[in-house]
Amino acid sequence: MTEPDSTPRKPDTPGEPRTPGTPDAAGKPAEARTPARPEAPPRPAIQSPIIDALVQRFPAAVSRVEEETSWPCVRVALTSLPEVAGFLRKEPSLDFDYLTCVSGVDYPERAPRFDLVYHFVSLKHKHTLQVKVGVAETDVVPSLTSTWKGADWNEREVFDLLGVNFSGHPDLRRILMPEQWKGHPLRKDYVLADEDKFPGDEGFDPEKGGWGVPGVGSK
Repeated sequence: MTEPDSTPRKPDTPGEPRTPGTPDAAGKPAEARTPARPEAPPRPAIQSPIIDALVQRFPAAVSRVEEETSWPCVRVALTSLPEVAGFLRKEPSLDFDYLTCVSGVDYPERAPRFDLVYHFVSLKHKHTLQVKVGVAETDVVPSLTSTWKGADWNEREVFDLLGVNFSGHPDLRRILMPEQWKGHPLRKDYVLADEDKFPGDEGFDPEKGGWGVPGVGSK
């Protein structure tokens, strides 16, 4: 029978890796260790000649965005939004002919409370731009439907779910929630009250896969 090795073991040195299964100084087997990956430094904001041109053209209304974004991005003052938007659409070297979406973001602890985020694409030049606009709860945002018809339903959705108002919109009303709905569900302080529930919600039975009404999710 092989005799156990009685050679004294050197104490562990802090930070020294040990082979999995070998005991430490206290006699406990070591588990496999995965070296911690160093945190990657934050990536800088995207630089673009489009941003340079906008900042130069509208120095008091357009500012650079320092945080990381997926598209080249600028922040535009609310009062200058129509002028900047018109320039984006009509300037031949930019020609942003497609507004892909308008999103709203709620920051309840910040003033102004909301950010509107516009995503523009030039199909001709194949370049993109993101525009952020700070909006307070009492602000009214100029609609961009006269420049991009695609803004219509996007602005209605922001109005419906966040309560941001738009001036000059051809049909500003709710688009997802019923007209009688109270409040704006994407606000971070929104609480669903009993009176705000859909008619028939009291009959919803998840065990049966839906409402207990023939033809509406019932089995």
